Amino acid sequence: MKTIRGHAAALLAVVLLTGCALADAPVLRFTRLWTYNHAATPGQIGEIPAFDHKTNTLWVAGIAGVDVLDADKGALIKHIDTRTFGTINSVAINDGRAAFAIEAATRTAPGVVVFYDTETRELAAGINQVTVGAGPDMLTFTHDGKKLLVANEATPCTGALPASCRYGARIGTTVPRVFASPADDPAGSVSIIDMATRSVIATAGFAGVPLVGEHVRLNTGMDYEPEYIAVAQDGKTAFVTLQEANAIGVLDLTTNAFTKIIGLGVKDFSVPGNEIDPLNDGIVTFGLHPVKGIYMPDSIATYEWRGDTYLVMANEGDFREDVVIAQLRALVGKRPVDVVISDMAPNLSGIESSDAARMEHLVELAVEFAQNHLAPGGALVAKVFHGSGHSQLTDLFKKTFRVVKPIKPKASRDRSAETFLVGVGLKSPGVAVDTRL
Repeated sequence: MKTIRGHAAALLAVVLLTGCALADAPVLRFTRLWTYNHAATPGQIGEIPAFDHKTNTLWVAGIAGVDVLDADKGALIKHIDTRTFGTINSVAINDGRAAFAIEAATRTAPGVVVFYDTETRELAAGINQVTVGAGPDMLTFTHDGKKLLVANEATPCTGALPASCRYGARIGTTVPRVFASPADDPAGSVSIIDMATRSVIATAGFAGVPLVGEHVRLNTGMDYEPEYIAVAQDGKTAFVTLQEANAIGVLDLTTNAFTKIIGLGVKDFSVPGNEIDPLNDGIVTFGLHPVKGIYMPDSIATYEWRGDTYLVMANEGDFREDVVIAQLRALVGKRPVDVVISDMAPNLSGIESSDAARMEHLVELAVEFAQNHLAPGGALVAKVFHGSGHSQLTDLFKKTFRVVKPIKPKASRDRSAETFLVGVGLKSPGVAVDTRL
């Protein structure tokens, strides 16, 4: 899973959920209890939280380490620096044991799972490091705590920046697009750790696993990349999202092997109830449109109802970390360009802090591309939205360019928050911005 990693993602907010039953339907109300700013630790963000009921603490993973917070007050109890192991992607807790999923500095190399004691907040006694597959992105305990399942995403990227990714090249010009297999792409898998011995007892891969369902995306320039895992209530089956493939892998926990890969099909956005807002204009307007989209799920959870198991998925829709930028690099080559225009905008969720983080990430990508390809005196024109995060993007432009001007095109509606920043003349040409930090 490749989440938005920018300054606006460094806040963790905790809310109290209450229910009030009315005559027609239940109403949910939220009350914010506290907010903690993880940016107090350089390089740290708030990404994946896990709750420890034994100590009433929240353990929040985010690149530089884990912030352990008092769940009642939101106060920092301890920051655990994990950078000596690599880059942390996720945390899970069971019965006083915290497990950290950490990818290696060279992301195609094997990663590790590191265990901590939630009471001492120190490395667990005994075996506390277990080597797993490349790019461990998410991990979860089975309900009985006997096994730990680790989703090894294994992207063909050696470093943090999109430029380090080596996906397969596009073949031909057909649509849907077809990509060749990459030269260096570690196999995606799920590592299964026996918690009694804290050792890997199986690595479940996808070679030879039968395909069922519809619209499984193959020839994507990468292999299957597990994103997230959910365990059925009976503990016998786990479901693993394969985002780029638009599929779910079904993992049999009695044999520790995948039994099938299920294609999720497509969603018809012309059907009532499936309204979308396809315009990146800063205004949220939902409607029916004659298009279909694939699901490409990221996170997943399970629940049971009347004897059946249901899956709940967050359909993020991402394809890969750098597909568009890689194509632009191939077109431009080593030739300097005079102008870079970025009309990129995120799919808006209506959650201001989340939308601001997504917008900031896209602008950072545009700035990085401009720094590597603009000619002396060249200009970058980038779409931004007024509101949360706008001042940070303006500061980024001022640090990068000698001249910075905001503009509001006549084609942009007056009530839209859409505007553009123009930067002219790089201060330090050819110096890339690390958009992960």
